[in-house]
Amino acid sequence: MPNRYSVPQLPYAYNALEPYISEKIMQLHHDKQHAAYVNGANTALDKLEKARKGEAQIDIRAVLRDYSFNVNGHILHSIFWPNMAPAGKGGGKPGGALADKIEASFGGFDKFKAQFSDAAKTVEGSGWALLLYDPETDQLVLTQIEKQNFMHLAQMTILLGLDVWEHAYYLDYLNDRGKYVDNWWNVVNWSDVDSRLSKAKKCNFLFLSLATVKYISSEFIPYTMPIPFVVERNYLWRSYSSACTACNTCNMVEPELSLFDIFETCFKRLPTVSLHRFLLV
Repeated sequence: MPNRYSVPQLPYAYNALEPYISEKIMQLHHDKQHAAYVNGANTALDKLEKARKGEAQIDIRAVLRDYSFNVNGHILHSIFWPNMAPAGKGGGKPGGALADKIEASFGGFDKFKAQFSDAAKTVEGSGWALLLYDPETDQLVLTQIEKQNFMHLAQMTILLGLDVWEHAYYLDYLNDRGKYVDNWWNVVNWSDVDSRLSKAKKCNFLFLSLATVKYISSEFIPYTMPIPFVVERNYLWRSYSSACTACNTCNMVEPELSLFDIFETCFKRLPTVSLHRFLLV
């Protein structure tokens, strides 16, 4: 049997987010609702497997729709739980790289918070508000989710998510979604969001792998080329120069070595670099 999904453990006690989110809500939300998404996704996989073996006839469109809805619910909740932390550890404002990126993308934390809150409060029906990292433009963006089948913008990494389905707040706030959203900011785990941004940005610089590139051409680029533009859409550049001190950085294929590390080294040492152009495949 192929691998199946499972409900992750909460990173804190059920009552840890009180008074903003009650123990009862957390128990029902995690143990019942999240578990239902996991069971639904696994059931869909079982149906697909039986159909491949000729053991069952299925409505493929309906099964795939169920799978999409449930697996996306599982993924979103798996991000939602660590996105929060008990008061004292959660809440407040982010710092470091995340704060800088919010400033650059939204013009300040207060503007980001207001727009994210507005997105959450105005989701039509049930759904989510999400903060995403867009690797093409190197900025943070917002989106709403009104149906879990259509989870988020393609190729963008989810950094922060707020569940505004009624099961997430009704026992505590009845139909006052706005109050729930306003109080939720007191338990946002900025450390987790910052960690997700850091990982997303590392992935954006890509990791040097001989299996993922194909040689296209060589060009001379001056030292003044900005580091963030080393990875350009579906292309990457690998450095070489006759003046190279042969540190062998650009030939290393260790998985933890990012292209950012490579070009930081080469551009600081060489006035002109011949960059071999590769196409990502």
